[in-house]
Amino acid sequence: MNIGVVYEAVDGGGTPLVVRNQLRHLSDLGYKVAFVTSPQAMEKARTSFPRVLSVALLRESRSILFKLFWPWCIIATILLLRLQIVIIHSVRTASYFGFLAIVCGCRVIVVEHANPNVTFPLLLKRQRSFLNVVLRRSTAVCVSRGSARSFKETFGAEAQVIYNFVQFEADSNSAKTGQRDRTIVFLARLAPQKRASLLIDCFEKIAPECDWRLEIYGAGEELEMLQNKADSSQYKSRIKFGGWIDQPRGVYERAGIFVLTSCYEGFGITLIEAMSSGAPCVSFDCPFGPNEIIEHGCSGMLVENGNVDELAKVLLNLIRDANLREQLGKAGIDRSTKFNLNAHNRAWDRLIDGAYRCTSGGVVESGAQAVTPEAPQTALKGPSAREHHPGLDHGPAQ
Repeated sequence: MNIGVVYEAVDGGGTPLVVRNQLRHLSDLGYKVAFVTSPQAMEKARTSFPRVLSVALLRESRSILFKLFWPWCIIATILLLRLQIVIIHSVRTASYFGFLAIVCGCRVIVVEHANPNVTFPLLLKRQRSFLNVVLRRSTAVCVSRGSARSFKETFGAEAQVIYNFVQFEADSNSAKTGQRDRTIVFLARLAPQKRASLLIDCFEKIAPECDWRLEIYGAGEELEMLQNKADSSQYKSRIKFGGWIDQPRGVYERAGIFVLTSCYEGFGITLIEAMSSGAPCVSFDCPFGPNEIIEHGCSGMLVENGNVDELAKVLLNLIRDANLREQLGKAGIDRSTKFNLNAHNRAWDRLIDGAYRCTSGGVVESGAQAVTPEAPQTALKGPSAREHHPGLDHGPAQ
């Protein structure tokens, strides 16, 4: 079988992690895999995945000649490579590349890694028109159940759910609080979506009542703003910026508490990474993902989305209760094992096998049953997930 995987990058963030794993896994299974990417990512992809043919087709240009010939280059590439299945890890890219792949007779799988409510307004009118055609003749995949519900409401198409995976092997001993630093850790892209500035605001509220430090890891457009904000704080000596980390496990294993402050997510892969390393996790209950990962009061803590005062209270409670931190860390390790790589790969194997049978003459049914890894159902969701939990006080501990 000939499979095309389409995405712009191989570095940084949760989506490139999933794409890199997919390229490796499919080539290991013996499929002929073509990675369609940007010119910037192609050379690294060739080095990292020698058994995968890398093709630079994702580029932007306002040139009239480019706009005239570029679609024909895509069509020619698809036909020359004899692609049967095309997996596109971007709704925006799927609007044009997916349409051309369908024209060429390919079975298309569109993956939404972000929040559909945020993705939709970014699409041009003509992109939405093409995407409507693509989604009627393809399979859509989302990385959380909340995202899949939103996808149906936003785009009018059913989406199957395949959770992202944790890349680390869980270690039950790593939850011991005595092995951890007295640090609150944030690790993500430094972009408006992640709201690291709110964590600095929160730290200024709790810093007078504890001797913990705040460590911020990542790179992005808000780095300078965040550094200036930290420099203006009276607690600036206790705020550290660690830059982008390619291998973050060591950071997770040292973290006293890990915090996610995003205003929205598609899934929230840093949560399961931190949980697998035994870090007690706190997250805003944002759409979507955190309340499907964290069982509030058991494997982590959920806080009303954007509520800095509540976040401060929860963090102080954890800082003052080492036993609670260790309890949440151990439960988080167990929870993270449900989002494992083997389950993720098996779900994709079933989906690809079904798509291949469709290209071989099978009947395509709309709204197919979800192909989901063996991730657990979360009993507590939405606002009810943050209700008072027996034995837990949302205010400062005595």
